[in-house]
Amino acid sequence: MNLSAILPLVHRSGFLFRSLVMFLLFLVVFFGIFHLILRYWLLPDIENYKNSIATAITQAAGQRVTIGSISATWDGLHPHLILRKVYVHDKEDKPALILNRLETIPSWDSFLSGELRFLKIKIDKPDLTVYRDSKGLLHVAGIALIRDPVISHSSFLDWLLSQKQVDVVNANISWKDEKRGAPLLELESVSLYLENYNVNRHRFSLHAIPPAKIASPIDIRGDFVGKQLNILEQWDGNLLVKLDYADIAAWQSWFPVIENTEINRGVGAIRIWLNFDDRGIKHLTSDILLKNVKTRFAHELPELDLLFLRGRIGWKRINSEIGNGFELYANQLEASIRGESILVPVDFIMQDIMTHDKGRKIGKLSIKKLDLETWGKTVRYIPIEKSIRNQFNKLLPYGDIYSIQAKWDGLWSDPVNLNVKGKFNNIGIHNSMSSPEIKGISGNIKIQVANRFGSDTNVLIKGAASGLTKKFIKLSAENIIDTFTPDEIDRFDITGNGELLIDLSIPLPYSGGIKVSGSYFFKNNTVDLGSNIPNLEKINGILNFTESTIEIEEITAQILGGMVTINSTVSENNGVNLIASGEIDLDNMHLFNQEEDNFWNKYVSGSAAWNGSIKIENNAKKIRPIILIESSLEGVSLDFPWPFSKKENDSTIFRLVNIMSDLNHSNFKINYGQEVAAEINLSPDKSGDYYVENGLINLGSDSSQLPASGMLLAGTISKFQLDKWNNLLDEFNSSKEISNKNRVDFGLSKIDVSIGELDLFGKRFNDLSLIAIFDNGEWEFDILSKEVSGKINWDLRSKEKIIGKFKRLAVPSSYHIYSPVSREKNSVKDFPAIDISSDKFFVNGNDLGKLGITAQQTKKGWVIDELHITTPDSLFTADGIWRNYSIAPRMDMNINLSASDLNKLLTRLGYSDRIKRGKGEIFGNLSWLGGPQKINYKTLSGKINLEMKDGQFPKFELGIGKLFGIFDLGALPRRVILDFRDVYADGFGFDKVSGSAEIIDGIMSTERIKIKGPAATVKVDGEIDLFSETYALHFLVNPSLGLAAPVVDIATLIVNKAKKGSIKPHEYNITGPWKDPIVKRLH
Repeated sequence: MNLSAILPLVHRSGFLFRSLVMFLLFLVVFFGIFHLILRYWLLPDIENYKNSIATAITQAAGQRVTIGSISATWDGLHPHLILRKVYVHDKEDKPALILNRLETIPSWDSFLSGELRFLKIKIDKPDLTVYRDSKGLLHVAGIALIRDPVISHSSFLDWLLSQKQVDVVNANISWKDEKRGAPLLELESVSLYLENYNVNRHRFSLHAIPPAKIASPIDIRGDFVGKQLNILEQWDGNLLVKLDYADIAAWQSWFPVIENTEINRGVGAIRIWLNFDDRGIKHLTSDILLKNVKTRFAHELPELDLLFLRGRIGWKRINSEIGNGFELYANQLEASIRGESILVPVDFIMQDIMTHDKGRKIGKLSIKKLDLETWGKTVRYIPIEKSIRNQFNKLLPYGDIYSIQAKWDGLWSDPVNLNVKGKFNNIGIHNSMSSPEIKGISGNIKIQVANRFGSDTNVLIKGAASGLTKKFIKLSAENIIDTFTPDEIDRFDITGNGELLIDLSIPLPYSGGIKVSGSYFFKNNTVDLGSNIPNLEKINGILNFTESTIEIEEITAQILGGMVTINSTVSENNGVNLIASGEIDLDNMHLFNQEEDNFWNKYVSGSAAWNGSIKIENNAKKIRPIILIESSLEGVSLDFPWPFSKKENDSTIFRLVNIMSDLNHSNFKINYGQEVAAEINLSPDKSGDYYVENGLINLGSDSSQLPASGMLLAGTISKFQLDKWNNLLDEFNSSKEISNKNRVDFGLSKIDVSIGELDLFGKRFNDLSLIAIFDNGEWEFDILSKEVSGKINWDLRSKEKIIGKFKRLAVPSSYHIYSPVSREKNSVKDFPAIDISSDKFFVNGNDLGKLGITAQQTKKGWVIDELHITTPDSLFTADGIWRNYSIAPRMDMNINLSASDLNKLLTRLGYSDRIKRGKGEIFGNLSWLGGPQKINYKTLSGKINLEMKDGQFPKFELGIGKLFGIFDLGALPRRVILDFRDVYADGFGFDKVSGSAEIIDGIMSTERIKIKGPAATVKVDGEIDLFSETYALHFLVNPSLGLAAPVVDIATLIVNKAKKGSIKPHEYNITGPWKDPIVKRLH
C-alpha cells in the first residue's frame, strides 16, 4: 500500500473533525449563555416585554392582541409564560375574544423561523360565544367564518391551528341563534384538546356538558388535514360525535332534527362517524336510539307515538365512472309504534346518481327483507303522496318481501323508466270495505315501465305466486276479472292451494284497458258451493286467462262420487264454452257427513253418465253464463216417493238449464221426465239470501203459464204421497246440520193442483182440488174433495193462526203404511192458533153434527180452549193442553159427553138398536204421551165416570169398545153380546147405569160399574187392555122378581126357583181379544 498517498487524506479528515467539535462546543456555549440570559435576566423581567410579545403574537396571528400582564417560570429547557387578560381584537378593533388566563410554552423554532410558535398553549376558563346572525352567518368569538379569504377574520384561529398543542379547560360556550330566534344555550365545563402536526394535520377532542335536563355530556373527536378555516374545501378528515342522552323535544329549539317537524316528546342517543374531504361529506354513519317519541311530520297527519327507533343509518358520496351521486343505507333499522307491532328490522341500500352522460338521473334500491304489515303501518304518519298513503290504508298489506332490486331513470319519486324484481312470502291484504281479504300468497314478481312519458307506455308486471286458491280468485274478482264479486266468492267454501303465473300490462297515463294474461294451476282443490249442493273435489288442471277470456285445459274433478273432465272453447263475442262430461257414481258418493251419506245411500244407488256445458257470453262488458246439465239417469235407482222413483234400467231424462242474466239473477229450467217441469227466476236480497222473483213448478203433463210474480205450483197428478215426503224430509234433516248458508226462499204464492189421491197425516183424501193464494202474509185455500169442502185462511204473520170454515168435513179413511219418523232433532214446538168449524162433521161416514174447535199456543203449551160437537140430542165438549215444549210432549184433556136420547146418539155413531130411549153423561179426564191428533193407548191414563137413565138394552149388548173412541172411531171393536134370552125375552130395561173406571198406561180397570133395572141388577168389574185390545171382565147378574119386561115361562121359573129355595145370580167371565172374545158362564 502507498502510505504517502493516504497520509494527506488522514491529515485533512482530522482537521474537519476538529472543526466540527469546535462548532458544537460553540453552540453549547452559545445556548448555555442564551439560556442563562433568558432564565436569569430576561424571564424575571418578562413583564417589561409584554408589549413586544403581544406585537409578536399580533404579527403571527394576523389580529391585534393585547396582554394585560405576563409572568414566566422555567419548565425544563423551555420557558413557561403565563398571560392574563389577553384580548384578541377584530378588524374594528373591538375585543372579539377575552382569555382570562393563557399559559404557553414557546418553541425554540420561533428563534429559527422568525415566527412566534408555542409548544403548548393552555387556556383556562374562557368564555366563548358562538352565534348565527339573521343572515345565517356563523360567528365564533366574534369572528365571522366567511369563505372569502380577503375579508375573513379567521386569522387568529388559523394561527392557533399552527401551534403544537392547544388545551382549553373549563370553558363556557354560549350558542345564540338569531336566525331561528331560539333561546340562549349555555354549555359548561367545555374541554378542548388540540394537537397540530406539520402545520396542516390536526387532531382534537371536545367534551361539553349541556344543562342536565336536556342532554348528557357531549364527546366530539376529530382528525383533520387543512390550514385555513375559511377555505373548508381544502379540508378533509374524520369526525366522531357521541351523545348518550338528549331530550329531543328540548333540543329542537336550537337544532331541529327535521325541518317543519313537530316533536312533542322524546329522548334519544346517537353516535356519528363522519368522513369528509375537499368536496364535502364523503361518508356518514350514525347509530341512533330514540325512545318514547311523539312527533307529527305535518299538521294534517296523525301523531306518531314511537316506543323506540333504533338501528344504523348511513350516507355515502358516490364518485364513479358512471357519474356522481349518493348512497343511503340502513342496517337493522327497527321500531315500535305504541299500540302496534314491533317493526321488524330492515336493511336497505338506495343510490341516486347523476350520470356524466347528458346529466341523466339514475337510481337503484336493494332491500334484503321487509315486513309489509309492521312497516306499512308507518305510512299513515309519513308525509308522502296522499293517494299512496290512502291505498296503503285501504289494502293494509302484510307478509314479507325480500331480495328486492329496483332500478330507475329519473327522479325516484317520478321515474321515467323503472325495473323492479323480487320475491314475496305469505303476502296478504286485510279485509276492508272495498277490498277482499287476501292471504297466504308467495312467489316472485317483475315490474317494468319503459318511457313513462312516451305516447305508448305500459307498466309490465310479471309475477308468480302460490297460495290458497280462494284468495287468488277473490283477488282476481276484485282487480282483474269481473265474473264474480268478492262477496259472491265468499259464498263458496274453496279449499286447497294453487300456483299463479301472471303478466300485466298497464297503460300510462292510466285510462283503463289493463292487459292480462296468465295461468292458474289447481292442485287438489275442493269447492263447496253451498248447502245441499254436492262438493266439487280433487280439482286439478290448468286455467289460462286474459282480461276477457278463459281457457281450460283438461281440468279434472270429482263430484257425486264420479270423475268429470272440463275443457273450454272460445265462442263469439269473446265468450267461453266450458264442456264437461262425467259420471255420477252414487255408490261412491260422499257428501257432507256420515249420517247424510247414509241417508242418500239408502235411497239412491248406481251410476249414470252425464254431460254439461257452461256458455259464458261476454256482450258489451256484461257477463252472461248459461249452464246446461243433462243425463238419462240410466243405471241409477231412485227409491223416493212418486214421482221421483225409478228402477235402475229405466231411462228418465233429467235436464237443467241455468241462465244467469247478470251474475245476480238466474233463470232455472228443470225437467224430470214427463212428471215434473219447473222454471224459476232467482235474485239475491240485501242479506245475500236468494228469493224467487217468479217461478212455476208443474206436475204432470199438462202445462201452465209462468206467473208474472211469485211461485206457482200447478198440475194434475193421480197421487201424491205427502206423508212419505214429510217422513223423508224429516229423516234428511235429522241426518244433517241445518244451515242458512245460501238459503233459498222459494216464495210459494199460488197453488192450483188436482190430485186423485193425497196421503196426509195417515189419511187418504180423494179427488182433491186445491186452489190457494198467498197475499200479505196470509194463505187463502179453497178445498174440494170427497171428504172436505170449505175454505181455510192461514195467517203467517207474528202469531200464526188458521181459520177454517167448512160445509163438510169428513175424517178420511186411514191407510196402513203411515209411519212417521222420530222428530227429536227437528221437532216443531210452536203450533199455530186455530179456529175451525164445520156445518157437518163425519167419522166413518156417520154425521156427528156440527164441529167447532179453538186453540192457541202459549208458553205452557198448545191450549185447546174449546172443542165441541153438537147435535139436537147430544153435546160433546172438551178442553185441554198439549205440552209440546216438554222433552216428552204430553196431551192432557177434560171431556164431557151428554145425550138426551142415547138411541139417536149411538145411531149417529153407527151403533143403532144398541140402546132404546135413555139419556146419560160420560165425563172425566185423560192424558197420554204424544199429540192431540191421535191417542197413544199404551200411555193413556185418566178416569172416566158414567151415568145413564131410563133406557133399555134390546139385546143387552155390552161392548162400548175403546171408550171415548170418538177420536178414532174406526178402531171400535166388535160388540160383545151377552145372551140372556133364556131369562129375558126382549132385552133388558134399566133404570140407571153408573160407575167409574181408572186408566193407567192403557189398562182400564173398574169395580164400580152397576146396571140397575126392574128385571135384574148387573155389576161389572175387571180390566180392558186398550192397547192390546183384550178383555178380562167379570159380570154378575142378579135377577129381580119385579120384572118389567116380558119373560118366557116366568111363572114356571118362579115356581122352580121357589122350590129350590132362592133365585141364584148368573156369573160370566169375558176374556180374549176384542175381535173374538171368549164368554164363559160360570153358573
